[in-house]
Amino acid sequence: MLSSPMACLETVRNRIKQVKKTDAQHFNTDVAELRALESALETINDRNI
Repeated sequence: MLSSPMACLETVRNRIKQVKKTDAQHFNTDVAELRALESALETINDRNI
């Protein structure tokens, strides 16, 4: 399990970078889902945890 929302955000961003490097079309849906998760994670801060 991840230690914090920020750690999760970092992991998601790293995964997006890795997937984008492959330039494989069949990962487009995965990238879209990761981007949605990234957006949700960006809204989390110390005020709303």
